[in-house]
Amino acid sequence: MTSSRLKSRIQDEPAGAPAPPDPVKNVSLAQGSASSRLSQANITPSKHIQVPLDEKAGSFRFGIPELDSLTGGIPRGAITDILGPAGSGRAALMLSALANSTANRELCALVDGDMLDVASAAAAGVDLDRLLWVRCPEVVDHALKATELLLRSGCFGLVALDLTGISAKQANQISSACWIRFRRAIENGRTGLLVMEAYPCARAAAALALKLSSEQALWEGSSESLESLRGTGNRKNFGTVSPSLSQGPVCSNLLRAIKLTAERTKPYLYGSSSGNSATSAEFIISIPH
Repeated sequence: MTSSRLKSRIQDEPAGAPAPPDPVKNVSLAQGSASSRLSQANITPSKHIQVPLDEKAGSFRFGIPELDSLTGGIPRGAITDILGPAGSGRAALMLSALANSTANRELCALVDGDMLDVASAAAAGVDLDRLLWVRCPEVVDHALKATELLLRSGCFGLVALDLTGISAKQANQISSACWIRFRRAIENGRTGLLVMEAYPCARAAAALALKLSSEQALWEGSSESLESLRGTGNRKNFGTVSPSLSQGPVCSNLLRAIKLTAERTKPYLYGSSSGNSATSAEFIISIPH
């Protein structure tokens, strides 16, 4: 019965009706036209696409002349490791680098354990409109995964990872493979990774490593002036400190400036841009509040 119905439909077709399109033939024609268009297009394979030299050239600056002269700046396509105990100026140094990068219209990112003081960042000159802040409190793995996603995106210039709030046990639990992935994600690119640490864990994968130590601090209520920190050398004035005594109680006095020593531990034999083979530098930096 089915065959009879099918036969009746075929017989009912008008004699002059066009034949239904052949799907196989149409597919082959579409593929042929697409092939001709692709052959005429000027397509560059992704492996041959390169970032313009002007974007890869030049490093990020710390914004501190003595430190930039010692290191040549924060290299692109590599990891920079900053190690130092509490009170060694780690946060001020990181904010200075972010402020200098955002001032040069770089998109930057900061991953930390919810430790950033936004008011201090703004006072340090960081353009908050060009900074992505990723907060990962308590869970170190979340901070590491977020950092890897940012690095692989290729959308950011300077990415800072603040691990100063983790314990020595947590630092030792970070796999060395993690830093290798970070390094491979940015090598030959324009992104630079700045890692702030209290305990060493990224040093083996870092192209530039610095060790910070504080020499002398100047408090708001102190009768000393900034000249006492600067000494006889020609140091850069990184902010002014009022020598007047604080009107509040002594316990409310704030840290206004600090004299730091930065030792370049990696690469040890790398000369600065001025040809100086020094491996350490002293500088003064003001603490934004």
